[in-house]
Amino acid sequence: MANLPPKSPLKAVKPVTSAPVKAPVTTETVEAAEKPASPMPAPAAKPVTKTVAVFDFAAFKAKSVELPPKPKPLLMLVTGRRGGGKSFSLGTCSGDLILFCSRQEHHSYQAALAGKMKSGNPHSITPMWIDKREDDTIIDDADQVWQRVNDRLEALINTPDVEKLFPFLAFDSLNAFERYTGRIANVRVATQFQKTAEATSNLIQFIIDKLLRLHSKGMHIIVTMASEVKERPDGSLSLVPMLTGYRAADEVIGSFPDIAVATCVQVVENEGEAAKNQHVFQFKNAEGSKSGKKFGGEMATTTFTPRLQSIPEDILGQYLDANIGTTIQYIEETFDAMLPQNTQTGE
Repeated sequence: MANLPPKSPLKAVKPVTSAPVKAPVTTETVEAAEKPASPMPAPAAKPVTKTVAVFDFAAFKAKSVELPPKPKPLLMLVTGRRGGGKSFSLGTCSGDLILFCSRQEHHSYQAALAGKMKSGNPHSITPMWIDKREDDTIIDDADQVWQRVNDRLEALINTPDVEKLFPFLAFDSLNAFERYTGRIANVRVATQFQKTAEATSNLIQFIIDKLLRLHSKGMHIIVTMASEVKERPDGSLSLVPMLTGYRAADEVIGSFPDIAVATCVQVVENEGEAAKNQHVFQFKNAEGSKSGKKFGGEMATTTFTPRLQSIPEDILGQYLDANIGTTIQYIEETFDAMLPQNTQTGE
């Protein structure tokens, strides 16, 4: 038999795995590491479809030229001293009026009714109280007041043919609404003045935005605002809007292309008779301004003069009767007279 080799006296051991030995770093190896790997082929790009806006401006221009121009509905700010006839003039609208008013100025509705009766206006006035419910219960919470204003304006905006139901909408006045703005819960600033000023500015802009939407539907919009009025030595009037802060007054003034100053003047109808007081809208010899700090602390001043957007300044007279209906009639007749004859007849 063949002799087998003797067994190894060593026991079997597991192989030791040692750390790999790093190759010395050379210029060649660094360059190899920095060299990017062969890129994978990129997927095919999907075709991008671009939408190009197209509009037939030539046809739009031709159609616009064919239509005789006409004045837009009133977007009017009526200002002046307290008791100067602002609310009275609202009763002279030549169509049914919805009147947003406040119990803070309870005379508003009564004064509008007086204007309606004196002018012989046959159209209706529907009061919409911002701080009194339809069952006559009082709303004293500021947030509820402004929620009510929002809800009623939105309801009007969503009413089909609202301009036929109410050709006129009036807010009387911004000063009454401001009394609630300092108590709006969601305004948090350092001082009460800042709180009132910021809330007034924000909420007035909120109102104006909704009024502009109603105006675009064809409604006449009239808003009243009290001003401090002083007579200068030359007889002209100086007005300062009675709103808290500069920004609120600036936004109001810039939002209304039609501005009238409601005041009273003495007129003599017949020679030898005593002069009588007459409510008028004044457009000449009057200037308003409001100075104050912007929210950034910078001082600023905004100024305004009475105006009617459809009537050039050199044609507009100093006074018009404080009658909304006859003011609209004056605008339409004066505007038509300025048009070339062939434009008026459509030839």
